[in-house]
Amino acid sequence: MKQIVIFSILILSCYSATAQILDKILKREPDTVYVMPYKNKITAKPFVSQQFMSLNLIDFDNESKNIVYNPNVKLYTGVELNYKFLGFAFSAKIPRIKSMQAKFGDTKFFNFKLNITTSHFGAEAFFQRYNGFYLLNAKDFISNFSVLSDTFPQQEDLGVYNLGLSAYWQFSKKMSLAAAFNQTQRQLKTAGSFFFMTSYLLSGISNEGVLVPDSFLNTLPHLASYRSGIYNTFAIAPGYGKTF
Repeated sequence: MKQIVIFSILILSCYSATAQILDKILKREPDTVYVMPYKNKITAKPFVSQQFMSLNLIDFDNESKNIVYNPNVKLYTGVELNYKFLGFAFSAKIPRIKSMQAKFGDTKFFNFKLNITTSHFGAEAFFQRYNGFYLLNAKDFISNFSVLSDTFPQQEDLGVYNLGLSAYWQFSKKMSLAAAFNQTQRQLKTAGSFFFMTSYLLSGISNEGVLVPDSFLNTLPHLASYRSGIYNTFAIAPGYGKTF
C-alpha cells in the first residue's frame, strides 16, 4: 500500500515538473479576457456520490451462467481539497444499517486521488480498493433462493483494486481546465479546444477461495480454478471540449 502511494506521488511530481517546463517553454498563460484566476487559491468541496462497481465472471464455453459479485457499498462521502494547481480527494463508504450488512456482508472500501491542473495541462493518479463481495445472482445457482429473505453468499476475501494514471492537454489560451475541474480559475466566456489524453489503468483481483458456487464447479470448469489476475489497460485519445 505504501509503495503504491509513493509511486503515485513520484509520478505526479514528474507530471508537475513537466507541466512547469511546458508553461515556461510555451508561455501558455491564459487569455485574461476569457479566464480569470481567483485571488484565493484554496478550494474545499465536500461531496456525496453514488458509484457502481460490479465483478462479472464469464465462462465463454457456458455463457448462460455468469457469476456476478457486487460490493456492499451504495453511497460514498468525501472531501476534495485544491491549492493552486495541486488537488487531493479522499472518499469513504457511508455505512449501511446492520440488517443490510448481515444480508450482503461487509465491504471495506478505500479511495484517494491526487491531481495537478493548470489552465491547459492536467494529470491525475488514483487508487481504489474494495474488499468483501456478495454473489448478486445467487438465485441462478441456489434453488428456492429468496432475494427478500435469504442471506446472499459472501466472499469476504475477494478483493479488487484499481490504480490509474492519466495526463491531458488542451491547446487554447481561451479555455481553462482549472476552471472546469477544480474551480481555482473562472471561465469568463465560452471557449473550446482540441484535447489530447493518455492514460494507464492497472486492475487486480485476488481471492483465497473458489469464486464459483460449489454446485457449479463441474459446470464452469474454466472459472473453477480462477483465483486472481492482474490486468493492464493503456489508452490514447484525441478529442474536443467546450466550456460555457
